[in-house]
Amino acid sequence: MRSSITTPRRTNSAEGVEDTFLTPNGFREYDVRWQLNKEINANGFLRLGQAYGTYLLRSVGTDRAIVGYDFRRYSQDLSRSFIVGLLSSGVSVIDIGLGVTPLVYFAQHRLNVLGAAMVTASHNENDWTGLKLANGLSSTLMSSEIQAFREIVYGEDFESGAGTYSQRHDICEQYLGDLKKRVRLSTASRVVIGTGNGTARLLRTWR
Repeated sequence: MRSSITTPRRTNSAEGVEDTFLTPNGFREYDVRWQLNKEINANGFLRLGQAYGTYLLRSVGTDRAIVGYDFRRYSQDLSRSFIVGLLSSGVSVIDIGLGVTPLVYFAQHRLNVLGAAMVTASHNENDWTGLKLANGLSSTLMSSEIQAFREIVYGEDFESGAGTYSQRHDICEQYLGDLKKRVRLSTASRVVIGTGNGTARLLRTWR
């Protein structure tokens, strides 16, 4: 993999696989988002992982992070690239896999982990991707923090280490259990919920 950031190449070319690219327009007020293979590639996500790991170590004072991803067909692969970057910076990763964004925040509190990243483009259509990044418990990177994160990305002054990797797919059941305990119905009700093709449809299989 070439480490310097370049302009996007054809994804079916050798350069498109080896190069790292992510355009600066993706760094926004409350999150970071790009069009996949037009503005960022998988190697770009590895770079983002290195930068976020560096940010956690220097600014948050933690060497652990929760990572989850949404239902888009490419999100799992991008999550893996991001995780490799985190691990190489010396941050240990707890991978909770496919889920909704609140599940990541729930996992933070349940496991007492200050760092967290959700690979998602929120409401954007397919072929978009991005990240929601935590800045401690119940806190996400805002405008000034995102710009500090951006400077690390392009400055390439990354921490180096060997974080550990683990998976916690049981968090889904714990999340649902916690939600159920918070709801009390005075009368029996039958409710139909149409989740379409969204991640929330998996809540049925997690019951």
